[in-house]
Amino acid sequence: MLDMMLMNAYISWNVAARDYPRCELPRLSRHDFYWHIAQRMLNCTSQSSCQQSPQKRQSNAAIAGGHKPERTSSKTICAVCKLDWNIVRKKLGKEPPQAGLTRDVARCQACGITAHSLPCTTQRTTHSLAEFEGLTCFEIAHASKGFGIWVRSDDDVLPNAAGKKRSYGLKTAHPTYLELAAKIGAAPKRRGGSVSNATTTRQDNHGLSSSSDSDDEDSRPQPLRLANAQAFHNNDN
Repeated sequence: MLDMMLMNAYISWNVAARDYPRCELPRLSRHDFYWHIAQRMLNCTSQSSCQQSPQKRQSNAAIAGGHKPERTSSKTICAVCKLDWNIVRKKLGKEPPQAGLTRDVARCQACGITAHSLPCTTQRTTHSLAEFEGLTCFEIAHASKGFGIWVRSDDDVLPNAAGKKRSYGLKTAHPTYLELAAKIGAAPKRRGGSVSNATTTRQDNHGLSSSSDSDDEDSRPQPLRLANAQAFHNNDN
């Protein structure tokens, strides 16, 4: 591609030098034209404006440290997109389109998280968070702001409620999860001032939340459990 681009530029230069004499362009040989382009590139001193964000650098460090993507089943779901999808489902009260949940999904060799290793074809609210702009789902899952959303298991795989194998669990009380839920408009509602943790998840034997891939990532507050409620209502004194 580079050779074709240079050749087309070289031909265009000499055509312009021949057909537009008022431009006063010299006719160049291929060697001289390529040499001139190479010198301009080597002597370019302008600084690049593309600087990596702290989250990008952190995810790159994690990948360099062994968190590398590997191929997995074609039906594997991206944990990052599914998290976004679940919050939207809670807001709408019905299932949104599932487009893009399984395309180009990879599994991390180190922690087992599954996420898109290439840019998503379906842009979600997660990708619009300032710290995650320009990052793939795999990088989001390994950035400092996103890594803690999922609790990784020390075991290779952990069966969920549906019997499927997974090696991570969701933390719906994580600040990034709550920020995303608030931006989508599905933040958990608190009931009274005594509810201190409306997003507590159930724990299994591995210390991970027992969430399934479909509907266990529920951040709605649990109902209050009042002791001796009947006796209180019958007390006329």
